[in-house]
Amino acid sequence: ERPAHLTCVLTCKHVLPTKRDAKGAHVAYDYIKTKHLQDLKHVALRPDVLFAKSCGDVALCAVDPHTTRPTTTLSLARSDQVRHGDKISILQHPNAVPVVLEKGTVVSAGDRCFLHNVNTLVGSSGSPVIKGHLLVGVHARSRDVDVNDSTLTLNEGCYLDSMLDTLGEHGFMAVSASAVRRRQKASSSKSHSRKS
Repeated sequence: ERPAHLTCVLTCKHVLPTKRDAKGAHVAYDYIKTKHLQDLKHVALRPDVLFAKSCGDVALCAVDPHTTRPTTTLSLARSDQVRHGDKISILQHPNAVPVVLEKGTVVSAGDRCFLHNVNTLVGSSGSPVIKGHLLVGVHARSRDVDVNDSTLTLNEGCYLDSMLDTLGEHGFMAVSASAVRRRQKASSSKSHSRKS
């Protein structure tokens, strides 16, 4: 029977490619500069409870259901809420060090992913990309981009739309990302009609 509430880890598919990779793995909460990794609470991943992958480089895996759920709440954003020039932040553990907060901007917002200029290093993959109080995606990788006859190295982030749709298809969420978009468009149309 499915638990009433699930605590999950959202990351990249190349970090957790399969259920086999997730089985036996664990997460450690609150890894900050004043704490040592060995002193943290380590919580087992539970791919047998939930393991989902979506198109794009996004994966979601449940952790032990008996774990106390995190207290920080962020709303999930859709891809149409990410725009060129948006100020974003990434909470990350580059090279497995205690958590680091880096800030930057969205350089380009495409259909399948967005490019950003936040400083990252190896080990940052799967880190949350945050805009205000919105979780807009996960950091995936760095890649070279041709701009005006020169090559720049930028970072790529993955939207959450496809993961929301995947979870909706499996019955883990009441609405999928596409349903959210349809509802918002309908609401926007009604509001516009009332103003006319």
